[in-house]
Amino acid sequence: MGLDWSAVGQIVLTSIVSSGVVGAILVFAGNRKLERLKSQLERKNYVSKARFDLEIEVYRELSEAMLQMVFENSNLFPPDLTFPPADEAERREYYTIQYQEATSRFNQANQTLLRNAPFMPEDIYQMFRNIKNLCGQQLSNYRLYGPLAMENRRYSEIKANECFDKTRQIDQDMTALMNHLRTHIASLDTLDQT
Repeated sequence: MGLDWSAVGQIVLTSIVSSGVVGAILVFAGNRKLERLKSQLERKNYVSKARFDLEIEVYRELSEAMLQMVFENSNLFPPDLTFPPADEAERREYYTIQYQEATSRFNQANQTLLRNAPFMPEDIYQMFRNIKNLCGQQLSNYRLYGPLAMENRRYSEIKANECFDKTRQIDQDMTALMNHLRTHIASLDTLDQT
């Protein structure tokens, strides 16, 4: 009995064709799965990039509002030597304007903080909030211990000095917050779209 080469050829040809069909099906199924994974990765990348952009914008807006608040607040109990007007009426107006400007910046910073609170990590929110609260205390203390309160019977030089110290503390806390923000922003990871 001899080997039927035509039958062997048919078997080999059928095997090759069928493995090609199975291979094509496997490649097609694999490509579909790869396309699905690629699509999911692109959506995640888009969300990550959008979140990153939003978070950066929040920090930019909030940092500006807070820095303006801290600057105006530091004028209430300045850590350095200042030269207010010599004339009493002008001096009163000068101190009143400082207080009004500090109050306005405080309100703006507070609104900006509240508006952006959901878009930042809790620890960063609390750092911003603590600085805002210290500035609020300074506003309250200004009426009792600021330059216009010296005629007030409740004026206390010790309390006034504590307010000047608090100005330094606010500045230190703001510097610590900015350093923390730099570290946090550097830790954010976004995938570049190619």
